[in-house]
Formats: sequence, C-alpha cells, structure tokens
Amino acid sequence: MENEENVTSPWVYAGLKQRSRLFLINRHTSSHADLNGILECCTIVFSASRDDILGSCRKHEFALARHAFVKLARDRTHESYAVIAEYLGKRNHATAVNSFKQANVLIETYPMFRDKYEMTAKLLKKAETIKEAHNLEKLSERLELIKKFKIDDNVIEYKNNEENIKHKRSETA
Repeated sequence: MENEENVTSPWVYAGLKQRSRLFLINRHTSSHADLNGILECCTIVFSASRDDILGSCRKHEFALARHAFVKLARDRTHESYAVIAEYLGKRNHATAVNSFKQANVLIETYPMFRDKYEMTAKLLKKAETIKEAHNLEKLSERLELIKKFKIDDNVIEYKNNEENIKHKRSETA
C-alpha cells in the first residue's frame, strides 16, 4: 500500500485538471478540519469530552455522541466510512456504517437524540456562517489593498491618503 505522501503529491496527479488536483491534494487537510469542527460541536452539545467520543467507552451518552458525529460527518463531508472510522480511533468501517444507521433510527424514535442532533447541526451551520463572514472580511481587506495599487505598463502607483507614490519597474527583466 502506498504511503500518504505519495498519494497526495501534486506530481502523481499531473494529468488531472487543476480543480481535481487541488481537491485531491487538500482532501486530507480540509476534511480533518471539517471533522474536527464536527467533533467540537458534538462535544459541546452532548456534554462529552473529545476523549470520551473518540475513546472506546460504551456508555450510552458517549455512544449517542459518536452516532451523531458519524451521521454529521457522513452527511456534511465527502469522507468514506473508513476515513470516519479511522478518525474515531482506529475503528472498522463497519462500525461507522452501523453508527450511521443507528443515528437514523434514533432520530426517528428517540426525541432527546433528535433534539441534540438538530442542535448540533444548527451549531455547525452557525460556525460555518461565522467562518464565511471571516473569509469575506479577509477578502474585502485584500480588495481594498488591490484598489490602492494601480499598475500600468512600467509604473506601479500606490495610492495613499496623503500622497501618491510612483515606482518605475526595472527594465532588467
């Protein structure tokens, strides 16, 4: 089996389009960030520690938190059951499949679980909204910086509130 560095190398995917290549390269880093966010929301709503959810304890409240985590992770990310199970502490993919099915049954039959699951989903949505707002703020700052710079053929002009500063590009290029 190939190690992860070879699988995510940009040279391995040289024949793919840029978007597909970036998706494959960033798949592990971005998905683990998503899984970490989902896990944090589950710890808040289900009042369980991270170690309790990722651990092997079979207490009912921790098992419920694991079921909710697997369902949210499967619904909100593009991860396979095997990756989700690996994230949950070296478990088998069949464990994740069973947990997903249990979560579906619990949502229909157990009102307390349904309420906590919905609360976790709402918390995740709010977290994503805040993250998007932060990204938009950073983008607007970048656009303001771009507006300050005016680039002509050989002159770079920086517009400052006090004065305009012009620099000529070197002709050595």
